[in-house]
Amino acid sequence: MDATYEATSGAEVADKQQHLTEDQCKLLAQALKNTDEIFDGQLGHYKHEKVHLELIENAQPVFSKAYSLLKQHEPAFLKELKHLQEIGVFEGTGPSEWVSDNQLRSCNESLNALATSGVY
Repeated sequence: MDATYEATSGAEVADKQQHLTEDQCKLLAQALKNTDEIFDGQLGHYKHEKVHLELIENAQPVFSKAYSLLKQHEPAFLKELKHLQEIGVFEGTGPSEWVSDNQLRSCNESLNALATSGVY
């Protein structure tokens, strides 16, 4: 199944929350009242300060096994991966000490352990 990015509104988002009571849906709709730009179906950009990741002293690259992917999901995954790269969500870096077999993987757990503050 291909990913789709469709415009919606805060009110529509609130209406679709079947786990909430009617009053909770109204409160959510009110909270999302002036946020339609968030739900425009387009990728946004962080417009504030540049993010810098500070690592602990003498941090060493961490190699971990790539997460497995079922073969039947691979075509859709690779298509979405290519799409996200084309629209600038991320870019390839090639070989790295942090990913020695050049496979895609999430490194949040490794970074959290090596970051001086915060969780990434």
